Amino acid sequence: MEQRKNTKIATSQNADFINFEELLQKSIKNWKWFVISIIACVLIAFIYVKVTPKTYQLTANILIKMEDKGMGSKMGSMAKMFDMGGLSSSDNIEDEVGIMSSHTLMRQMAMDLGLHIDYKEKGFFTDDDLYNNSPIIADIDKSILDTLTAGFTFKVAVNKDNTLKIKVKIGDEKLGTFDIKTLPYILHTNYGDVTFKYSENQSLELPYTLLITICGRDFAAEQFQKIVSVGAISKKSNIIGLSTNDNNIPRGKDILNTLIKLYNEDALDDKNKAALNTEKFIGERLDLLVHDLSLIEKSVESYKRDNQLIDIGAEAGMSMSRMVKMKELDVQYEIQLGMVKMIEDYVKNPSNKYKLLPVGMGIPGEVSGQIGSYNELLLQRIALLRDINATNPVVLSLNEQLDLMQKNILASIETVKKDLNKTKDSWRAEENLLLSRVKELPKQEREFVEIQRQQKVKSELYLFLLQKHEENALTLASSTPKAKIIDEAFAVSKPVWPRKMIILAVAMMIACCLPIVVFILKDILTFKIEDKSQLERLTSIPVLGEVCKDKSGESVVVKEGITSSVAELFRLIRTNIRFVLTKPEEKVIIITSSISGEGKSFFVINFSMSLSLMKNKKVAMIGLDIRNPKLAEYLSLPTSKGITTFMASETMKPEEVVIQSGLHPNLWIVPAGPVPPNPAELLLSERLDEMFDYLRENFDYVVVDTAPVGMVSDTFTLDRVSDATIYLCRANYTHKSHLKLVESIVAEGRLKKLSLVINGTTTKSSYGYGYGSQTHNK
Repeated sequence: MEQRKNTKIATSQNADFINFEELLQKSIKNWKWFVISIIACVLIAFIYVKVTPKTYQLTANILIKMEDKGMGSKMGSMAKMFDMGGLSSSDNIEDEVGIMSSHTLMRQMAMDLGLHIDYKEKGFFTDDDLYNNSPIIADIDKSILDTLTAGFTFKVAVNKDNTLKIKVKIGDEKLGTFDIKTLPYILHTNYGDVTFKYSENQSLELPYTLLITICGRDFAAEQFQKIVSVGAISKKSNIIGLSTNDNNIPRGKDILNTLIKLYNEDALDDKNKAALNTEKFIGERLDLLVHDLSLIEKSVESYKRDNQLIDIGAEAGMSMSRMVKMKELDVQYEIQLGMVKMIEDYVKNPSNKYKLLPVGMGIPGEVSGQIGSYNELLLQRIALLRDINATNPVVLSLNEQLDLMQKNILASIETVKKDLNKTKDSWRAEENLLLSRVKELPKQEREFVEIQRQQKVKSELYLFLLQKHEENALTLASSTPKAKIIDEAFAVSKPVWPRKMIILAVAMMIACCLPIVVFILKDILTFKIEDKSQLERLTSIPVLGEVCKDKSGESVVVKEGITSSVAELFRLIRTNIRFVLTKPEEKVIIITSSISGEGKSFFVINFSMSLSLMKNKKVAMIGLDIRNPKLAEYLSLPTSKGITTFMASETMKPEEVVIQSGLHPNLWIVPAGPVPPNPAELLLSERLDEMFDYLRENFDYVVVDTAPVGMVSDTFTLDRVSDATIYLCRANYTHKSHLKLVESIVAEGRLKKLSLVINGTTTKSSYGYGYGSQTHNK
């Protein structure tokens, strides 16, 4: 049982094991294939280098300016100096790298450069890129690009007469072919309208074919995220490097430069967002303040107009001065009125008749003149009375004149009194008005101060906002990009692909490996056993040797004095079988196979012949493939009598069916005889044991030709009379799967000392001591 387990383990190991020595030998043997492979691979590599567009590496470097935020900036600088990971600016750089390689930025870049539409001129080997150089431009509604999942592909063939044929696909779905006479042309599809028109560039010669591919924004962004590399050049640096590989240098430069531009614009937008919001706020507030100030100024105007005010302070001073003046005038009028009244009383007093009236009393109007005239006339009367008496007509005439003048003076005084009272009433009314106005002045002043206060607040706020507006405008004008461009996008001088030496090295490696891979694949994909070495790898069962093909066409190839390859191989097997039959009583060797046609009878004849050529060794071969006997046919012997007739007869003796083979004096044969109707039962006969007892006593070796075990079970019944088993395989005929049957036979112990021999190989000479090698390997 332990031997069977070891057999299984070894079988599995051998099946998976690659024999490098054998592979090397096969490679040396087939060196011509390596030469052909090298020539072919180098030629293909040369053509590939010639037709492949050169791809260049484009690089750009930018310096990220960190915001100076006082203590935070100092801490960041210290962290950078002392490499304090928690306070380092590397995290900020990683954030900027993430922003620069973001899907959003890539999508915007692709749209700005129009890279969601790809133009190529179809060539014989490769397609030429037509970035910004296509004679025909395709345009599609941008709203469709957001919903486009599968890309449009247009094959535009322009004929010599400028007519066009457009084949349309979306994804793998063909939408049809359209014949167009001229451009522009609007192609209507279920996914949206696509417009084709000529560009200003018409450098291609007719006819030509364009391949135009339109993809969605998100798909374009995904593709550029894969091909554009963004990263910090070192952990302690604020410099970010951008790189991409492209076979179109202008396009590669535009990609990197546009990414930097969009990054700066985005950073500036973020940086100026507060300032822009402030500007908007200030603008709105200024508009409101202009409106409010206009309303307040109109209110001031209306208030002054309604209250007849120019300057409340000046108005109050003037009113007070006017009131003082009015009071003074009032006193004067009172004095004048008192004086007038005193004069009136004096004049009216009878006792004062023909007396001089007071003069210089400041009485207004004609009264003073009349009094003066009266006094002059009165003085004349007085003077006359000194000379004449009072009854003198002259005196009487003067008296009449004086009385009349007195009446006129009284009338004038009355008039003066009325005028003074009227003037006094007028001044009193004006005084009262001024007094009421002065009384209203505090209220008006308070109200006006409130209006002025609002006006002042609005005015000062307006001036403040104007100042802030200018400061904010200055801030916006002085904003600088966050990324300082150190190196604009540039291409390295040598293309990164195709690299001639690398491609040549790869071609040489492939050329050397290709035949080896073919050999291995051929071995793996070949379902039939090819040679002895493969058989040894596939199983751990001992392999006695191999038998190569013989071109002579004869059934007997092993003869005395013959040293051909096949004869030597049979001798090698003969030598190896002696290590299997280790005891003197072990003489019987049964020969079997998986199926018919594997050369079992040919092997039995020549193997027996090889044994018989040994000195003083008698060999008997017996045909026990009684269902399909071939031994007698190969040796042109009669088939009327043989082992089947012996087993069927109870009286026949063994020596009656053992006959000379005619090939060598030491080689005898027991033919199979007629084909019996019951071969399985016949092989179980005791007569068969009797025959083998006879053969063991009279012969040194007994070689038995048996039926294939893969077809019938007859051979297993012979295990009782055998000492060893040779299991024959045929190169390029026996299936590898048949070895599982052999393994199961060995594992179950159904045949004694089973060894393998492969027949029909192309080997020209022996390869050493086969069985000994197998024994050593075990």
